[in-house]
Amino acid sequence: MALLMAMTAMLACFGCAEQAAPVVGTQAPSFTLPSQDGSKVSLTDFRDKWLVLFFYPADFSEAGLRQVRAVQADLPQYAKANAVVVGVSSTEVQSKKDLTNAEHLTFPLLSDTDKSVSKRYGSIMSLHYFTTYSARNTFIIDPTGKIARVLLDVDSRTHSQQVLDALRELQKR
Repeated sequence: MALLMAMTAMLACFGCAEQAAPVVGTQAPSFTLPSQDGSKVSLTDFRDKWLVLFFYPADFSEAGLRQVRAVQADLPQYAKANAVVVGVSSTEVQSKKDLTNAEHLTFPLLSDTDKSVSKRYGSIMSLHYFTTYSARNTFIIDPTGKIARVLLDVDSRTHSQQVLDALRELQKR
């Protein structure tokens, strides 16, 4: 009976985040993670710029490829908006390096293998009962380090355009 209750509780939360995402107006949770080149990247590296911090499940999935390709294509528009884009998933640094080389990416991809940053951003999901991944969520962080916009469960096909639209709207204020 106890096993049945535990399994029911797990299934009730299938796919949901383990921790709530930070809300607009709050300080963005700090982080330091290794990038595809092995260097450490921290939230504080982006002071005085808009930061688009996007979480995604896997490096070479169809949706992940679509998402990073669109971001790469739109980098000039992000630069015009004084914004930097950083991707985060729980895959290893080597996978990030392989993806960067294969797709000729010029923006940082960070490896969150222990999922600690994904958890602090409420961006964890379960896909296979006991396996968790970074959820496809995006946080726009303003130049002072505060959460300006939260986009949960984004569609990889429209993600980059949705973020650029949000940046334009936020910067009009």
